[in-house]
Amino acid sequence: MNDFLYYVIRPDAKRGNNVFVYCSGVNVSRFFSITAGKYRFGQNPAVKGLQSSNLEVRSFLLSRGAVLRSIRGDDCSGIITGNDLWNSELFLIEDVPQSFPPELVRFAVLNLLEIVLPGCLPNVKLPPLPQEFPTPEQLQAYLQSLTQKG
Repeated sequence: MNDFLYYVIRPDAKRGNNVFVYCSGVNVSRFFSITAGKYRFGQNPAVKGLQSSNLEVRSFLLSRGAVLRSIRGDDCSGIITGNDLWNSELFLIEDVPQSFPPELVRFAVLNLLEIVLPGCLPNVKLPPLPQEFPTPEQLQAYLQSLTQKG
């Protein structure tokens, strides 16, 4: 998690073995300087990007044999702090190994950025990723640098 986005995948033992709650969100307030003036009312690229990215995440999971369930509730409470405007989504993932969440987070983050950034900053290309995936702090610094270009 950083000030721009979060992807948290929590084990949920009360629902069974190899069951996870998938929590994702974008900070609409923080993305505003990147997305400002580049969309119609109700069509914020960060929000639409999260929705589209989560569809891709669902396809990714289904292709690996996971079972997905829509849920509502406060399973993701406590992740967001402060007074910024966040858009969040959650669902349940079943039948994936305990080792799977890091691979899923990497896929989800990259997918979101590949959806949102080209529409807002068409001249900005995602830099080649190092062998190790950026930390939340490194990703935040990169996104913060883009606010100057938005």
